[in-house]
Amino acid sequence: MWACASTKGWIIGKPLPTNAPLPTDTPLPTDTPLPTDTPIPLESPTATNPPEPAWQLEYTDDFTSARSWSEDRGERFRLDFASSGYRITNDVVGDIIYSTRPGTYGPVRVETNARWLSGPLDSYFGVICHFTNGGNYYMFAAGADGWYGILKKQMSQIIVLKEVMDTTGTLQVGQNGMTIRGDCYSGQLVLWVNGVQMLSVRDATFTGGSVGLAVGARKTGGA
Repeated sequence: MWACASTKGWIIGKPLPTNAPLPTDTPLPTDTPLPTDTPIPLESPTATNPPEPAWQLEYTDDFTSARSWSEDRGERFRLDFASSGYRITNDVVGDIIYSTRPGTYGPVRVETNARWLSGPLDSYFGVICHFTNGGNYYMFAAGADGWYGILKKQMSQIIVLKEVMDTTGTLQVGQNGMTIRGDCYSGQLVLWVNGVQMLSVRDATFTGGSVGLAVGARKTGGA
């Protein structure tokens, strides 16, 4: 802002008044700094996993006799004791053949040593938890081609909750087979293969049920 003033006049016998100094400009107030923006988190913090139960051994089986596993066969499946273990044969393309044992469990850990004997490499095998019936359960699976995943069968539809192709060599299919473990507790599902945690996912659709073993066939039967 600029200000300008002038005065002209004569008064006899009196000195001219001195010009009154112009008032100095009142400094403008400095700008009040804007408040800094509070950063907004892009993602909510990762939810912590529920604590693991204190596991206690409930049941073990060496599969040398039909104590708790049924033997049955049909045109497209077979459940029997053979090859020094319990054998499941699946000739149903795009579906799972399973065998469960008596008992109902809430939080549960299921583990078995499984070996691929024959059939298509894209078949898969593993363990089951929270089994309600043939159309509702979880499966922890691995395949001879290096595939592994956590599946949910709900209303008879197979839903892949998580899957990966192994590039680390953890999934070794040989004479000793693979140890497959599934942990089911508080909506937490964890797949282990040969003692290594491979996958973890949250799903609380089923909270309890039976346990079992299963073999899945993708495009070709005969696993």
